[in-house]
Amino acid sequence: MKPGPFLTTDETMLRQILVNLISNALKYAPFDSNVTITVNYSEGNFIVNVHNEGLAVLHSEVFESQFSTDYTVGGGAGLGLRISRHLAERLGGGINLSCVAVDTGVNFTLFIPVQINERLSPHESKFVTYDEKISLLKDKKVLVIDDDSFTHFCMRILFNKSDYYCTSTGAEGVKKAIEVIPDLILLDSVMGGELGGLETLIRLKSDENTKHIPVVVITASSFTETETAFMEAGADYYLPKPVAAKSLQEFCKSVENKSV
Repeated sequence: MKPGPFLTTDETMLRQILVNLISNALKYAPFDSNVTITVNYSEGNFIVNVHNEGLAVLHSEVFESQFSTDYTVGGGAGLGLRISRHLAERLGGGINLSCVAVDTGVNFTLFIPVQINERLSPHESKFVTYDEKISLLKDKKVLVIDDDSFTHFCMRILFNKSDYYCTSTGAEGVKKAIEVIPDLILLDSVMGGELGGLETLIRLKSDENTKHIPVVVITASSFTETETAFMEAGADYYLPKPVAAKSLQEFCKSVENKSV
């Protein structure tokens, strides 16, 4: 019997995409409604459909980082979906949005090319972006300050052998940093609440207890002015979202070397 089609791709990225799409569908589904997930193979693609029964999204701008719509009770979607689409494109595929009319629900379709009947290892696949499982800063303390749960999910994967701490606001982040004195802080550039990203960085770099801790700023902004402002405020490294694991790995190596 001939082997059937199978998917050769980056496991970590695929998991991130699926978790984000499904959690988004659950979060914005109306009370007492259904979320349906179907998986199939068609025309050379691995396809996952995630459908909820919320009001229809009528704008493709839902994938833009600042887009917000009131199609559900809980508010809008935006940055997480934009990151998911970007990851899907890095895997050679994409994510489409479809809806027929208001009250019919929202359907997100993930498609990724399949290598048919070729027993390729992940290292040979052109869709793989990570060469191996990465575990950053083993046995070190890492603090992530970000109001996006998807970012926390991704960072937990990368720092799976670290003492991992996370907060969702800048004020909580400053407090936690003083409490645990982490070896590395990852800080979102844009956060709601009392302290924004830049204000949080200034607090961290002004406190005698935390000013020595290296801070990596992660951002969805493409403006050079934003990067300049953070670097002038004392940031040690600046990375765009979605975070490239290997770029972060290189910086983490320098942190480990300094601590030796």
